[in-house]
Amino acid sequence: DGCYADVSVIAGIMVDKAVYHLPLYRQHQRMLDSGVQVSRATLINWVKRGIELLTPIYQAMLKHILLSSILAMDEVPMKAGLKSKGKMKQTYFWPIYGEEDEIAFTWSTNRGAQHAKAQLTGFNGVLLSDGYQAYTSVISALNKDDEANIIHATCWAHTRRYFDKALLMEPELSKQALTQIAKLYEIEKHIRENLTYGDEILAYRQKYSEPIVDTFFNWLYEQRQRPEILPSNPFSKALSYALERKT
Repeated sequence: DGCYADVSVIAGIMVDKAVYHLPLYRQHQRMLDSGVQVSRATLINWVKRGIELLTPIYQAMLKHILLSSILAMDEVPMKAGLKSKGKMKQTYFWPIYGEEDEIAFTWSTNRGAQHAKAQLTGFNGVLLSDGYQAYTSVISALNKDDEANIIHATCWAHTRRYFDKALLMEPELSKQALTQIAKLYEIEKHIRENLTYGDEILAYRQKYSEPIVDTFFNWLYEQRQRPEILPSNPFSKALSYALERKT
């Protein structure tokens, strides 16, 4: 009541802005070109009030995501706010993905561990992330201070990326590593397509994935003993990255 726009218009403006990166000034110009006489300040006010309506839904979703037994979390650079003339500030989105296919984006002005700690407080389960050291320190602090029980699982995709970067320098050895990781991907594909229950998934991974993982890390250790692979070699960096995250 008392609004010139119904919910579809407000939703459309917000989706165009957030999903399709269409700034409000361009949307305003498009409206004027179509004969719709609305001030830009009105559009800003609609978006502001739309965000206020969505905030409780977002908060409820984030709370539900933290009830998951497995979370995936990352930090993504995002420019926001004016730093100086012609330059914007570097800030970060922290997407948190739950086991029921839900995702929430939290935001901070920096990449510090304190923001991650604030978002994960109260969570118990397995956290899947990349190798950013902040996650390790946050989990250690939460497990100690809040009597939480968080297990840190690092990402195979990030481990794979290092061996992919080493292909030019060590093509044969890197291909061997990528082939072994690919076997794990095939097992996960089979699980997604054929298995449903947690117990049977765990049993399947223990039977088929665990021997591959053990063989892979034994192979990594053997390669690291080779004197001809220098520390500056990208393959050596891939070995170190993977071995540091064995546990």
